[in-house]
Amino acid sequence: MKQTKKVLSLLLCFAMLCSMALSLAPQASADGSSEHWVAAWHGSVLNAAEDSQAAKAISSISTLSGLTGRGTFRIQVPTQLGGKDFRMTLTNYYGTGSLSVGKVTAGLQGSEGLSGQASGTTVSAKTSDGKSSFSIATKATQDVFFSFPNAIPEGSSLIINIYCTSAKNVRDFALTGGSAWFQSGDVTNDLNLSLIGNAANLVSINNGEGDYNLLPLLQEIDVMASADTYTTVFIGDSTITNSIPNMLQDNLQKNGVHNVSVVSSAIKGNELLQDGAGKLQGPLEGAALTTRFQMDALEVAGVQKIFVKIGANDILHPLLPDLKEWFNGSGTRPDGYQPTAEQIIGGLQDLINKVNAYNAANGTNIQLYFTDINPLLNYTRNDSLIWTAEMATAANNIRLTVNQWLADNQSQYAGYAPFSNAVGTDVVIDGVTFQKGKIAEAYTTDYAHPSPVGMQLEADLIPLSWFKAADATPAANEASVKGLWVATNKAPTNGLWMIASNSGSKVKDTAGQQTAVHLLATDTSFNDEIDTSRYPKGGYFNNKPGGFYGNAYNELGDVASTIQRGTSAAPYVAAKNVDQNIAVWRRYGYGTRIYWKDSYYDRFLSFYYPNAIGGTVSEFDAGLRDGQPAHSFADSGSSAWYTEGNTSSDRWSGDPWELSMHFGAAGSVAGDKYLAWGDMLSSANSKYATTGYHFRVYNTDGSVGYKGGENGNGTITYLSSVDSVHTSLTAAETEKRFSNGAAGTVVPFDFILTDDLLNVETTKANAVVKNTTAFTTDGSTNVQSLLYTGYTYGQNQMLTCTSDKEDVAYFENGAVKLGGGLGTANLTWTFSWEELDGQQYSMTLTTVVINEGGQFTLVHGSNGETETLDVSTDFDLTKKVKEDFLYGGAFLDAAYTTPVTYSGLENALCFTPEAGKAYYIREVADAYLQPKSLSLSKHKDTTTVDVIGFYLVSVVDGLNYREAGFEATANGQPIVLRSVGEPDVTLGGSAYANLYVRFTNGTEWNLTANSETFGNLSGYLTCLEVPKEYWMEAGTEITFTPYWITMDGVKVTGTATRTCRYEGIGPDTDPKYSKIGKIADDAQHISRAEAVEAAQAAMLTLLDTCSIIAEPDTPVEPETVTVTVVDNGDVREQTFERGDLTGKLEYTGADGMRFAGWFADEACTEPAQLSDVQADMTVYAKYVSDAYLQMKYVEQRWLSSRELQLMSALDSEDYAQTGFVINGEAVPAASVSSRYGIYTARYLFSGVGRNAKLAVLKYDVSGLRRGASLEITPYWVTLDGTTVYGTTRTLTCGLFGWY
Repeated sequence: MKQTKKVLSLLLCFAMLCSMALSLAPQASADGSSEHWVAAWHGSVLNAAEDSQAAKAISSISTLSGLTGRGTFRIQVPTQLGGKDFRMTLTNYYGTGSLSVGKVTAGLQGSEGLSGQASGTTVSAKTSDGKSSFSIATKATQDVFFSFPNAIPEGSSLIINIYCTSAKNVRDFALTGGSAWFQSGDVTNDLNLSLIGNAANLVSINNGEGDYNLLPLLQEIDVMASADTYTTVFIGDSTITNSIPNMLQDNLQKNGVHNVSVVSSAIKGNELLQDGAGKLQGPLEGAALTTRFQMDALEVAGVQKIFVKIGANDILHPLLPDLKEWFNGSGTRPDGYQPTAEQIIGGLQDLINKVNAYNAANGTNIQLYFTDINPLLNYTRNDSLIWTAEMATAANNIRLTVNQWLADNQSQYAGYAPFSNAVGTDVVIDGVTFQKGKIAEAYTTDYAHPSPVGMQLEADLIPLSWFKAADATPAANEASVKGLWVATNKAPTNGLWMIASNSGSKVKDTAGQQTAVHLLATDTSFNDEIDTSRYPKGGYFNNKPGGFYGNAYNELGDVASTIQRGTSAAPYVAAKNVDQNIAVWRRYGYGTRIYWKDSYYDRFLSFYYPNAIGGTVSEFDAGLRDGQPAHSFADSGSSAWYTEGNTSSDRWSGDPWELSMHFGAAGSVAGDKYLAWGDMLSSANSKYATTGYHFRVYNTDGSVGYKGGENGNGTITYLSSVDSVHTSLTAAETEKRFSNGAAGTVVPFDFILTDDLLNVETTKANAVVKNTTAFTTDGSTNVQSLLYTGYTYGQNQMLTCTSDKEDVAYFENGAVKLGGGLGTANLTWTFSWEELDGQQYSMTLTTVVINEGGQFTLVHGSNGETETLDVSTDFDLTKKVKEDFLYGGAFLDAAYTTPVTYSGLENALCFTPEAGKAYYIREVADAYLQPKSLSLSKHKDTTTVDVIGFYLVSVVDGLNYREAGFEATANGQPIVLRSVGEPDVTLGGSAYANLYVRFTNGTEWNLTANSETFGNLSGYLTCLEVPKEYWMEAGTEITFTPYWITMDGVKVTGTATRTCRYEGIGPDTDPKYSKIGKIADDAQHISRAEAVEAAQAAMLTLLDTCSIIAEPDTPVEPETVTVTVVDNGDVREQTFERGDLTGKLEYTGADGMRFAGWFADEACTEPAQLSDVQADMTVYAKYVSDAYLQMKYVEQRWLSSRELQLMSALDSEDYAQTGFVINGEAVPAASVSSRYGIYTARYLFSGVGRNAKLAVLKYDVSGLRRGASLEITPYWVTLDGTTVYGTTRTLTCGLFGWY
């Protein structure tokens, strides 16, 4: 394995802390067009200065570019969205001079190493004016545009080439989200850069923070996408510069959300409040998040949501002495600065304010989301920090205070997804227990950053409801299929996967669409890790087993399952019965440092590369290792264990669901170690090799090449779990009509099965997934042999159909046929299946067959007129009622004893009459069901009266009704009426021959239907009570309309609606207070009819009497009290009703004096109690000087007026309240005391007593501008409840303050 080209891979990783931020909020393009630019990748560009930890990379660029300064940057990045047209932003914010760019190209990653580009995919990128070469001035950016011939899928790995003729000037680098290399000269057209792939990469491994990879010049890649597509930005520090954004992206796509791009603006070491500084690493920590928030979040293309995770470094960095030079001395941090919780909270509030201000200024609706600060205790940063209880308490309290503020202030932002409770555990430091103070070992790498398991947990805690509506309960024609693991058509990302031996490509176009598959699994019979020293011994010198000898030893297991695949969508496995403890694998890593770990032992999937000098190894030893295997030949050479699958490619096969797992080494023989399912090679000696079919690691240069595996091309299929696949059954036409159709006529129905299983077109278009399979039920279709396009519906698929009128239509031998009868048949279809995991599913749909023909008779009850009509569907009996009559029901006999019944969903307003039948319509004069009302009132005292009962009354012609009642509302809100007297079993189920109002003194009066009030009608009264709770407030309007429900289930209203108003308590001289009277003539309208229920046998119950019991209206003689008032030398008596006299006593006043309250003693020491006076009493008026309740003010100014301090004098503190009425609004004083600062009451107000108090109010005027005015009046409320106002002053805001 020999390096053939001088290549520098710019991948630099630093072990430091960073926090995360997420942006989320969908919005259409500003100009209302159907498409707009949306970020498919983003990086926060930083200054990689010569003295920083990037110095080695910068030096290498300078060396490799030579005297000419020419060279090519090659960058590999994934695109989160699919599309065709792209825009790329290049920057020169920090360069040492202007940048000259000779060429920019873009293409797809090849099938070999990570740096390789696929042949025939490269396109040129040009500026908006068509230039392919250009310059970028310092502190400037340049957009370039490129388009692919066809849309590429989401998740595609792009290769960007930037040929720069002044490469030595480059200092702009993003640090996460891809990989990059540099090579001298123009190599934009070279497919591969190195035979040894990642060997030269300067990678600092960090499982918690993610590797640091210097990505030059590139800030953003945007794709032209549909209006509903948008960007979600994660922004923060090293606790989010990892796989959490990508894991969220995967979660969204697995749940059918393909219109959201999740990009990262997180920076390792970033702080909320402080800029990185100094000559070392500081600039690579980035500007404070509050500083960079607009550029790195608000201005990202298509941003609709922002997710923020920040604050950990603000707490930790001041505790770490080795970071002093990275932040101290910056413009935002003086030496020794340590932020408080309040300052961090202020920074978070600033982010909220920035989003609100940006939305207001730009008409956007960007939504802001937060997570909390994770537990931090026990983080030592390479043993540079020793925790004490005191230090831990201070740091933890800041974290808890900030987190509590975030929890308490969720109303200020869009959403909160805290992680601490899920990942935290208790920790003891110096004997002190900190609950949830550290991250549990299972979820962290160093007690500050999440492990791969922790990342997945935290990503899963971000609610999908932020991005999509919760799945509704499936309708009858829908199903939600659970437990599926679905294939991906892009290189797998960090997370959980199953690995399948084939993609089902050979069965997708055959009946059944399923075949056996093997899933890579842990072989639990091997307790220890695989190791060459523990191979089974045999042969000469006991050294024949192993790939070195051509007898590869294998400890990989598998479980058998079945893979299913439709004609056009992803293959999948129903994995409920699969042992996921051994068949699920966790992928983790960055660039080509990729590892796969099993779920059972938590070991690494590895293969052994021996030092086979002079020979070729065709198959490698493979198994599970405890220790982390090598990922680069340059790091470890031969005779070592390597990670299997540091590279995955979607270009080994034309089938999008067949991908590779190979060790990418680049060059013409890249990917020469790949995982596939197969037997041992024929050249092996079966006595020493692992025999039989297994997942094996083959060599491209060996005897099988790329032909290994069940797919025949060296590929496997990656599967990930989805929450559910949604299916539905619909009919192209739900109704078929015939006229006198002959018996036996086939009635074909066209059905469509739809599902949202992932397909390739969806990943290209970022659209909602939709796979459809159409079929026709004409007797020739077998649903078990259909070729389904997406989801294949397991096994034992069945389509059944039942008819509610088989004489009209019936189901036989897979088809509907006419039965020869006339009418409507409702057909209930059920499509059912059994998933391979044993779960049963079904979907139900109703269609209608109508066979029209024949005649029927309609008899009118109003005049006996008979009509002969043709049978038709959707016939409405209520439309045939004569003018000035109400529909009283339809019957099968002239005596109206047998109501018509209807089948299925039919009713009197929509049914198919039966040929030859007679239908009798009961028609009732519309003088019935007219609204009437009855009020009962009673005197409250000698002169006032109030309504005590309100009843709704109407007349029905007979008892042939299911119910009679009233539609009633109070101020537009529905009223629940009440039966009078004994409650009926059914409200409104009674009618009355007489209505009596019986008074308790023995008097009574009554009404009947045959009275002048009701127009002397024959029939019965209906009466229901309106409970008092609905008309408590004066002005309440009650509107009601009488109705009945006919015996065949039709609700019919009368032709008039009445509105009455309750006026409240009032004088008995005005009759409107004695009743709830109508406010105008009854509103006239056409009777309404609606079907409410099927016909029922029960009729109205006839009761002889409806009795309303009431007390007689006897005038009330109120009890009174006499109050003797002593007021400034005047004595008078006043008479009041007993009760609350607060505010009812009037004082006469005195010149130069203020009223100070009513008292029960002449010395005015005991306040009069006026809230409940039940006996005669004497009260004394107290007066004080009118020097009290004057107002003075002090103006507090900085650059402009900020605050007025209003002050007024009180003679004592014995007041219920004191304050100031400002522009009509009473504002209580903030304090009452003897002095305010240097001021006392006697100092400010002459004429007040020695013991006078000051009432003070600080009033904010910062929002008021020149010309504004304030009218201010001091007031107090005496202890007896009397409000007294002082002298009013008007203040006006001028150029130099208030006057």
